[in-house]
Amino acid sequence: DMKYTKFVCLVVGSFILLSFKWSDKLEKKIHATVKKTFNIETFVLKPVDVDKSIKGNKQVPIGEHLYEVLNEEKMVGYLYSDQAPSMKNVFDYAIVFSPDLEIVNTKVLIYREKHGRQIGMKRWLKQFFGLSISDRPELGIDIDGISGATISATSMTNAVKETLEILEALREENKI
Repeated sequence: DMKYTKFVCLVVGSFILLSFKWSDKLEKKIHATVKKTFNIETFVLKPVDVDKSIKGNKQVPIGEHLYEVLNEEKMVGYLYSDQAPSMKNVFDYAIVFSPDLEIVNTKVLIYREKHGRQIGMKRWLKQFFGLSISDRPELGIDIDGISGATISATSMTNAVKETLEILEALREENKI
């Protein structure tokens, strides 16, 4: 069956692409986040075919961070995964979107410092749920800060805001 062959090729291709980008630990956390968010067991992360998007004068590399989430060849949403700065290091995070580009999950995947881990708490991360590409969250206004995690909370809020801006630009350019 041709559909099955295409699906297998997509799965293998995605696995090969992901194996170069993410560590095993990070890949497992990303897959667990997608499974739980969409309540699906099998899926494919297909890189969005966009090398760069122009936002003002700023070139934004997006192709290695943004994926369509496909379940049985049906698009169920998007995943954006990247790193953001913490006090002395970086942390890995994921933002999961519905097909209409509304945030349905945010997750701190790997946090590498002793202080500031509170940003990984689901209660804090839920503040981003429901935001769409036209929203621009601000720490201290739309998003509550966290005592002892000021840098990480600022970084996560800015990462979400920048991702929403990028996705809005991609949508305006009809690239997603």
